Amino acid sequence: MRARILLRAAHCAVVMTLCLPARASPAPDAAAPAGKKGSSVLASAIVKDLEQATLVMVGEVTAVRRSPGVWSGAAAALQWVEYRVQRTLKGGAVGPTVAVGHLLVHGSPTADPKQPKLRSSIFHPGARLVVFARKESPGWVALNEVDAVQPADEALVSALLAHLSR
Repeated sequence: MRARILLRAAHCAVVMTLCLPARASPAPDAAAPAGKKGSSVLASAIVKDLEQATLVMVGEVTAVRRSPGVWSGAAAALQWVEYRVQRTLKGGAVGPTVAVGHLLVHGSPTADPKQPKLRSSIFHPGARLVVFARKESPGWVALNEVDAVQPADEALVSALLAHLSR
């Protein structure tokens, strides 16, 4: 588990770029359409999340619920975030609001560096995020603790929609 976290954290530097410019040498599975000036390609980790998620949405954080006060370990520790759904990119209608559980993994980019809670610079009321989630027994859960939430800029949303329309 620790090796997986370290590998994901190292990969995070690449993932946090969100989109690579089309003039960079993209991975073959994430090539930009030919002839589209200024088009973007998705990082391979984002493509993987897009394919694995049953729900991909643009949402505005309306509330961050109380942390369980412990890190994930033998059992998953989730902190719930309430979103106002602005746009569903993949999956069925979830209603105007949805709560998504986010894993609390020490050292992950979505977690506070000191306390077992979500990073307030990412998860705060008014934050506009793209969320990649799957349905589990407690409800909607983010795919992972590394890149399953991204700032919802128009370039990313357009790239996701383009990938989904293939």
